[in-house]
Amino acid sequence: MKSWMLAVIVACNVQLVHKSLSSQINYHNIMFTIFSSPSLQNLAMYSGKLSTNCIVSPYSEITKHLLTDSSVTCHYQNYAHKSSFSEETWHKARTNPILKYFRSLKWTPIPIGLGFAIIAYQQFRHVTKREAAKLASSKSPTDLLASDFSVNMYTMLPLRAASRAWGWMFTLELPQPIRTPLLNLFISKYNCKLEEAIIDDVNHYKSLGDFFSRQLKKEARPIHPGKCLVSPSDGTILHFGRIENGLIEQVKGITYSLKSFLALKLANFEENQLITDEVYEKSLLQNKDNVLYHCVIYLAPGDYHKFHSPAEWTVHHRRHFHGELLSVCPGIVNWIAGLFNLNERVVYSGEWQHGFFSLTAVGATNVGSIRVYFDETLETNRKKCKKGTCEEMHFNPPVNVTEKGQPFGEFNLGSTIVLIFEAPKDINFNIAVGQKIKYGELLSFCNSHSML
Repeated sequence: MKSWMLAVIVACNVQLVHKSLSSQINYHNIMFTIFSSPSLQNLAMYSGKLSTNCIVSPYSEITKHLLTDSSVTCHYQNYAHKSSFSEETWHKARTNPILKYFRSLKWTPIPIGLGFAIIAYQQFRHVTKREAAKLASSKSPTDLLASDFSVNMYTMLPLRAASRAWGWMFTLELPQPIRTPLLNLFISKYNCKLEEAIIDDVNHYKSLGDFFSRQLKKEARPIHPGKCLVSPSDGTILHFGRIENGLIEQVKGITYSLKSFLALKLANFEENQLITDEVYEKSLLQNKDNVLYHCVIYLAPGDYHKFHSPAEWTVHHRRHFHGELLSVCPGIVNWIAGLFNLNERVVYSGEWQHGFFSLTAVGATNVGSIRVYFDETLETNRKKCKKGTCEEMHFNPPVNVTEKGQPFGEFNLGSTIVLIFEAPKDINFNIAVGQKIKYGELLSFCNSHSML
């Protein structure tokens, strides 16, 4: 019976709280009375006194004394030994230097902004891996296009306001202490070759606008001679080739409408008359034996931001479309079908030696300002303008561009130039998709005699 009662007390595992010395003595007498009692009646009688004076624990000094008493069996003496072993282990754990170091560490709350940044970075990695896997497994270019919902969400961003803010920052004079470090950082990031500029002292450029519109040395951009088409700007060739059925190939397998892009009024048709894309294409040709070609050049932020005339031609008309300012970087161009038809753009059309010729400057994010030197009335990214509308202007007399490489205009930052021109069917392009090119370099020629 004593063993059973002892097991009950030990199993309770309740901490002893000694209130006073008299409580300890009282507890000692009560415990010996309980263990010497032949029945459980005394346990019930003294339970009230135990609960009011102290709390039983197998780790208290009195309990240890009871457990080591000679009247208690060896089984509980082993338990007492285990209890002592546990205390020693706990003591060693408390003095362990490694555990002590970890207990000394204090938790510091992470700022909410940093937490969101970490989540955003993880999400960006996840999306990047997902899109890379999608690109690798895709068999059709249309599988990679954005949905209408994604495009609508993208166009809801305040890109026009952000571009106007960038245009304002573009003209701010940089403080002297940060001017050189900031411009040097930009130069190193985008691998700009300042030695090609007439002024190669970075401290001379007071604003970002001054730096982006820097003038280059003539020997840095030699113009290819002969009757040929040259690049109007520095940049990367995104796409080029023949226009078929009135459709321009944006990327391989993805096209957009020539009629929607140029939206020029044709003399032989009424304004509201429905015209198919194929008929529109043929109506632009001045020589029915020729065909239409296109070439798209992307200007990255680090490229020279001015653009020049790619040929000797005459400008008759300007058509300014108010639209979006979506990014025109290659990744977005491959993602949104008909991107160039959505963005704000300025189409200059006329004729050259082979017939129809047009140069279109396409606006983009942070490139709301497009400046054309001979067209002082042009004002892009205005606050009060309705998307989807356009303005046009006829130049009377026409503007004659008398030489290739003649300065034509400039962007605030990198953007896109689209050339659409008429030429004979035997034209040869001297470029490749993805090729880096500089203004004045050869784009195409019709035959070997055109080089003379």
